[in-house]
Amino acid sequence: MPLHRRQLARYRLDLSLVRRMTIEEREQKYQQLVGIVREELDHRGIEGYGAGLIKTHFRQMGVTAPRQLIYDIVKGLDSEGYKRRTNDMQRKKQEIVVKGPDWGWSLDQHDKLAP
Repeated sequence: MPLHRRQLARYRLDLSLVRRMTIEEREQKYQQLVGIVREELDHRGIEGYGAGLIKTHFRQMGVTAPRQLIYDIVKGLDSEGYKRRTNDMQRKKQEIVVKGPDWGWSLDQHDKLAP
């Protein structure tokens, strides 16, 4: 059964799904989001989470905000953790020296038997 436009608008208002907000409302929601993120950083230990895990964590809490906005807030509040995660992603492969053929085996299907 199709919905009329007015019915959809009424349902959206009942569920607080408002599309447009004033600048004051937007700033208030942003400050609430900053408070929620700060509390989670202090108590839940999400400082090691990347963008995907942060999005999942906050969606499970019922926080509906854009992923990039939440991640930017976390990046601003936990700059040390962000730098640490960034540095962890820039690892370099080490050279492996083996005594001969069949002395070093690979479990991740990369050739580690190079001379």
